[in-house]
Amino acid sequence: MIQTTADILDLTKAFGILWVSLFFGILFFYSAMMVRQMLLTLREMRLRFKKVDGLIQKCHAKMGAGVSGFLYIAEGIKILVKMLKDSKIIKPASKGKSKVKKK
Repeated sequence: MIQTTADILDLTKAFGILWVSLFFGILFFYSAMMVRQMLLTLREMRLRFKKVDGLIQKCHAKMGAGVSGFLYIAEGIKILVKMLKDSKIIKPASKGKSKVKKK
């Protein structure tokens, strides 16, 4: 079986190749698992971003509908304030008067 030093060298080479093969096999396996985990994380983040984007779009649509009604409300408030000023219920702000009393 083992008769010369060349046979021992061949056995050593075979075991070395076996260990290197096992090392690279495990290395490739764990590399593939890391890439898989990254892809799963990216998919999850993509879903979360889609949910957030949908929420922002819904809020934008609701705000857009509310703003059109707000313009009418603001115009009505302007008219109401003008009517109250005309009927002397609200005193118009005086300009140029100082708060310091003169003797």
